[in-house]
Amino acid sequence: MYIGFNNRSGAFANAHLRKAVSLAVDRNALAKSAYAGYATAARQPSYNPPSALASSTRLICRSQLTAAAAKQQIALSKVSDSALKITLLVNKNDNRLAAANQIKTALEAAGFTVQLQVSKFSDYKARIKNLNYDLYIGEVKLQNDMCLYPFFSTDGAARYGISQNKGSTAALYRDYTAGKTELGKFMLSFSEEMPFAPLVYRKGMICYSKSLRGDIQGQYGNFFANIEDWYFG
Repeated sequence: MYIGFNNRSGAFANAHLRKAVSLAVDRNALAKSAYAGYATAARQPSYNPPSALASSTRLICRSQLTAAAAKQQIALSKVSDSALKITLLVNKNDNRLAAANQIKTALEAAGFTVQLQVSKFSDYKARIKNLNYDLYIGEVKLQNDMCLYPFFSTDGAARYGISQNKGSTAALYRDYTAGKTELGKFMLSFSEEMPFAPLVYRKGMICYSKSLRGDIQGQYGNFFANIEDWYFG
């Protein structure tokens, strides 16, 4: 889950305001409340914390997630009060709507005035494609290697609103995946430009009837592993 910005025009062409939004949001509260604990806070585009790769990768977020820090970024942006009147687009989904209301409250505490715009999914997709938003709450399923090409490629599913040629983040990510630069350089650029704001990694559940027996080994990506050994009893 992430917050998408319209980086190309309006208030969020200003990187300070993008950072202000990211700083204002309490990811742990979102995970516990909007997603009932079935999510993990994501403050940066790194490996999903529960994943095996995360144990060998530690990327430190340098800023405190507080309204005070968000207000400081707003001050640095030097925008007028009218630029702080923004829209937040979300589709009709119970979890996302709960998250949107929490985010709205957090942003207003930091100094924004937020209009929540709830759309059916078809309208939501069309508005994102046409850059008809300030912020939107999005979700993307990344591959197991946590590749970020959905955000940083010209045909990526989550590319909308991200300037591929303005700034250094997208280019540095391409250089990193090509082995031409270090991950740390990309991460520093990301934290400065904040092309999108990671929120949480959602978790899933495998549910089955109590009457189903056997050594059930279903797992992410292979839910029906050893199904031949299952039985009802």
